[in-house]
Amino acid sequence: MTGASHGFPIGEDTVYHPDPSGTGIGEVKYRLDTTDIALVKLGDGITFENKSFQSSGQPSGVEFTQVVEDIHELEIGTVLSMDTPFTGHVEAAYYGTKWARISNDSPDLKCQWVTQHWGWYGQDTDAIPTDSSCGSPVWDEDGKLVCFFRYLTRSGPFAGFGFGVSSMELKNFGLKLSREEF
Repeated sequence: MTGASHGFPIGEDTVYHPDPSGTGIGEVKYRLDTTDIALVKLGDGITFENKSFQSSGQPSGVEFTQVVEDIHELEIGTVLSMDTPFTGHVEAAYYGTKWARISNDSPDLKCQWVTQHWGWYGQDTDAIPTDSSCGSPVWDEDGKLVCFFRYLTRSGPFAGFGFGVSSMELKNFGLKLSREEF
C-alpha cells in the first residue's frame, strides 16, 4: 500500500486505519525521501483491495491489476484519473516523463533518480485540493497504474501540472498488486 510519508515521522512507522479505534494495519517499509511517498507492508491477516474509490462514474471502483511497465505505453494526451477523499475524481492529460533526483541518504534506496510522469490537470488548480494526496494512485483508461501522485504545481510556468512517481519505480522498491506481500 502507498501513503504520504510526511504522515509518518521518522521513528513512527506504524500505520493505523483512519477509524475511531485506530487499529494498526501495517508498518512503513520504505520512504522514498523527497518524493513524499511511502510503501507500507500490511500486517498479517490484513487485506487490501487494489481499487479506486467508488464514484458515480465507477460505482464499483476501478481494480488495478497491472502497472505501466514502459513509458512508451503512454501517449501525450492519454487521459489519467485520480480519485481520493481529498480531491474527488479528477482527470489529467498525460504530458510527458522526466527523471527526478532524490536524496540517497537512506540505505533502503537503490537509485538516485526516479521516473516521474507529468499530467496537465488544468488551469483552475485551486479547485483541486491536493494536500494529503501524496501516494494516491493515478491510472490510465485501461485501469493500469501509471504513477503515484506527488504534487500539483499551483503557480509559475508549470502551473496546472501534476507530477507522480512512476508505478514501475515503486514496483522496483517492492510494490506488488493483488494482495501479494512485499
